[in-house]
Order: sequence, then C-alpha cells, then structure tokens
Amino acid sequence: MIKTNNIRLISFDLLFRIMSKKSYPDLVINQYFLKNKHINEGEIKLITEIVYGTIRWKEKLRYCLNLFLSHEIKNKKVELILLIGIYQILHLNSIPDYAAINETVDLAGIKFDKKIKNLVNALLRQISRNKENLDFPDQKTDTSRFMSVNYSYPQWLIDKWIDSYGTKVSKNMCISLNEHSRATIRVNRNLIERDTMIELISSDCKPEKTKYSNVGIHIDNQYKIINSNLYKDGYFSIQDESSQIVSLILDPKAGQTVLDA
Repeated sequence: MIKTNNIRLISFDLLFRIMSKKSYPDLVINQYFLKNKHINEGEIKLITEIVYGTIRWKEKLRYCLNLFLSHEIKNKKVELILLIGIYQILHLNSIPDYAAINETVDLAGIKFDKKIKNLVNALLRQISRNKENLDFPDQKTDTSRFMSVNYSYPQWLIDKWIDSYGTKVSKNMCISLNEHSRATIRVNRNLIERDTMIELISSDCKPEKTKYSNVGIHIDNQYKIINSNLYKDGYFSIQDESSQIVSLILDPKAGQTVLDA
C-alpha cells in the first residue's frame, strides 16, 4: 500500500485485501497501523469504522445497491467502492451524505476512469435521495428475508436461528451481534498483574476488567495501545474474552503440547 492519509483510499485497500484474500480483519488492520504511524487517532477511528462497518453490513449494502442497478457489476473493486459509499450514507450519521458521496467519487477517480467515477456518483446520489424509502422485504409476510437483509445475515443462518430459537430471540440476537464491541486485551501475567496493567493504560482508553476472564481488560482504543511499548515488550496481546476463557479452562502446564485443531 502507498503511504497516504486518504481515509477512503486506505479503507478501500484494507477491505480489498481482507475480502479478496479472506484475511483476518484484525491482523490486516493492526499490521497496517503499526507500519504507518503517520496516521492520527481520528483518522484511525474513521478508517476502522468504515472497514469493519462495510464488512459487518455487506449483505444489506449489496441488497441496497442491487435495487438501483440495471445490470450486475462484475468488477469487484468497483462494487467495493460503492459498498463503502453506501455504508457511509446509511450508517455513518456523523458524515453528511454529500461529503461521503464526494469522497467516495474521488476514490473512484483515483482507481478508475471518468465513466466509473460518473457511475459511482449517480448511484450514490440515487441511494441518498431514496434511503428513507428503500424497498426491503415485507417484515410481516417475509420475516426471514426481511431479517436477513435488514440485519445483514445470510438467509440460511436466519432460517436456522428462527427454527431453533423463534423470531423474537433471533431478532434480538441479530441486534446484539451488530452492536459495536469493545476491544479486549489479554495480560501476560508472567510479566505484569492485571491491576498494574490497568494503571499503566491511558485513561482515554477506558480500561475495564473483563467479567469472566481474570487476565482480560476491555479497552476503547486498541490501535492506540498497540503502538505502546507495553505491546512491543509483550505485556499483553489482543484476544477476546471468550478465547481467553478457553485457555484458562484448559490450564496447560509447562512442557505440555497443545493441539489447536
């Protein structure tokens, strides 16, 4: 990737790498920010929002895009640029539609010719004008399809959840799973205790002990803390609480070999 502060260009390049190579988003994003320290905290926040948001809502974004297409867009890079723009229009209330559209059209101009740039501009403006009246499946007569589109989950998964848990529980699961979650770190207790670690973490990261893992800490800004010497010196790693619990239950001893199948 080129060294740049163009937020949409960085977001596009990260997303294309993640989607085309089926890479882990956390690994790709962490590696990028570790190598590009010129990007400030505000830019990091918006880039991560666009990347994770586009991934999280891609089923819904594609559905909305197809509502305004007369033919399929076969170029995956063009489609991705449009998904980035649609995500901002539908889900980023902090950015005015005109700004999101202009920035995304500029991105299309960097990556493609004027014809594609004009296509992106026209489609995003159509979606912006009609975003309050998008033609979603009927919630009462086609509940499963509505939930699949509106909450952005595969149809087969929604059907399975409804069969197992019922519509109400399945809807609550969709809502809960789409909420922003805080990042979690795992403290290396061979080097430091959790309470001491919390004292060393910047207060604007809002560190908080995990509920079930006795080595975990929730934080608000993982990209700030991974640039610290605490991370470089091995005092903690990025790991969600559920994964921490698995290893705590297993409780491996020195000299044992563990197969993670």
